[in-house]
Amino acid sequence: MVDSTGTAVDITIGVTTDRHGRFSRAMGIGDGPTALLTDDAIARLKTNLDDSERDLARVEGRR
Repeated sequence: MVDSTGTAVDITIGVTTDRHGRFSRAMGIGDGPTALLTDDAIARLKTNLDDSERDLARVEGRR
């Protein structure tokens, strides 16, 4: 994947442990910190991705 400047960036999704040793789903983007994902955060990400797809289709004239 690339960022908005065209620079290659890695996106990694998987399972890790939090600072208390509990397992958690996580997402890392590039060199940035890893985000621990709650069920609510995952639901928001899915909704935002769906919304952005509709927005892209609208501005490209596909809808």
